[in-house]
Amino acid sequence: MVLLAVDDDVVQLTTIKRSCDALEYPKISFIGASNVTHALGAVSDEVVDLVITDLHLGNDSGFDVLRGTKEANPEIPVIVMTAYENAREAVSLLKAGADDYLVKPLRRDDFERAVLRVNEKNTLIRESLLHAAEGPVSSPAAAGIFYKTISWPTC
Repeated sequence: MVLLAVDDDVVQLTTIKRSCDALEYPKISFIGASNVTHALGAVSDEVVDLVITDLHLGNDSGFDVLRGTKEANPEIPVIVMTAYENAREAVSLLKAGADDYLVKPLRRDDFERAVLRVNEKNTLIRESLLHAAEGPVSSPAAAGIFYKTISWPTC
């Protein structure tokens, strides 16, 4: 899994990277970005499985990361972090397409749960796409299911 973390605070990026490194499963490749421009460049240049962004990025906003990511690929999950727990803001983010909302300081167990949820969702999406690509099965034989007729002796 490739995780893109976006935060203008280097300490927060380091904390997220350490949390990624501590996870045994899924194994995470970490990409860090300090602003919207770098984040959206990574989304367009790399294969990203998950974006975690701070809401307040200096003069930028995590909303811009969210919108830009969803425009580039609506299937990439985006989790938004903020130091300010605000229900109205959380609802706005979820309506805008965020997949989750985490409160800073980021706790490792909250981070792990969010990553595992996203990994499970991504796995289910990939499996459904693979099954859809295989197409509908027209008969049991086409699916590799064969029946053998058995004759029973008469008494």
